[in-house]
Amino acid sequence: MISDKLITDRAGMLGTAINGLILEHILKPKHKTAHLCALEIKSIVKQYSVEKAEKYLKDKRIVIFSGGTGLPYFTTDTATALRACELNADLALKATNVDGVYTQDPNRFRSAQLIKKISYEETLNRDLKIMDRQAFQLLKERKIPIIVFNIFKKGNLKAVLSGKEIGSIIC
Repeated sequence: MISDKLITDRAGMLGTAINGLILEHILKPKHKTAHLCALEIKSIVKQYSVEKAEKYLKDKRIVIFSGGTGLPYFTTDTATALRACELNADLALKATNVDGVYTQDPNRFRSAQLIKKISYEETLNRDLKIMDRQAFQLLKERKIPIIVFNIFKKGNLKAVLSGKEIGSIIC
């Protein structure tokens, strides 16, 4: 019998593919983009491979990755870290619903303070749950900085893609 977790993970992967399509549609009028999905959805989006991603990146395109790892039981954080490592990325973006890294959950604690810059070690020592531990450890080992920013704040995506200092950086 197929587990509920398997079904919800599959639905989540499809959800990221839908989000990727929307993001590509928004960016395409002003930017060269490419959308690669870990899932095979032939008539809608190209399937991910390192080689395709490298080709698009060399062509100076914004590459959108969706579908997670293509496997259940792995988070989208893990997929982000995996793709960043596979492609020797200079940076990983963590788009979320808060303005960056906080001393504690700002949705639950009014006293939470934004931290603009923090080390990997301090993030771990303070047990700040930025992303799943495996993904975080992978990025830490490869010394790939992580920018955490609020994707829902108007102009933030453009700002982060333009290299402006928004959110928090973990390095």
